[in-house]
Amino acid sequence: MFLATMLHWGEIAAGLALLLVVLYDIFQSVVLPRPAINKLATVRYLVRGIYWVWRWVGNRMESIPRRERWLAAYGPVAVLTIFTAWGLALVLAYGLIVDGVRDEMRPVPDNFGTSLYFSATTLVPLSYGDFVPEGVPARLATVAESATGVILGALAITLLFSLYESFQRREELVVTLDAFAGAPPSGVQMLETASSHGMPEEL
Repeated sequence: MFLATMLHWGEIAAGLALLLVVLYDIFQSVVLPRPAINKLATVRYLVRGIYWVWRWVGNRMESIPRRERWLAAYGPVAVLTIFTAWGLALVLAYGLIVDGVRDEMRPVPDNFGTSLYFSATTLVPLSYGDFVPEGVPARLATVAESATGVILGALAITLLFSLYESFQRREELVVTLDAFAGAPPSGVQMLETASSHGMPEEL
């Protein structure tokens, strides 16, 4: 009995610790408007790891256009991977918390996998009502996870729109550069374009 109680408290502590790390990571990476100094951003290691693998695969492609398309797809894939990793980490964190208070659920989850299932359906949220929290801690965990899922979805949509707007601004600059300096850009072509269109101030 004592060992089971300690195990449940350990699950709750581990879940809370993981939850704080993930929420802090999301705050530093998405919510904070400017980069923080010496911030604990675990997502940077994930992004770097994906990039090394992605670049390693791309550098072994003989076709240059295919390689460029592959490398260009890294950004969107990285963003989706980051949010997927955050979602899975939140499911695990709340799953640990729910498993720690499993006695306050009806019916009581049989194992940790069932607690993860309840956590996943609550985060999305797609709860089917097959498990009902009755105790106050279980209810608080359920409400908190549901709110976290809604906030994570809103942040994902907001970030995607922001990135798309930045991409559009970048594309405008690229198109302007192509028209002015050619593709690929050339200093000689830039001088010829400025001279032929009577734009000495651009030289």
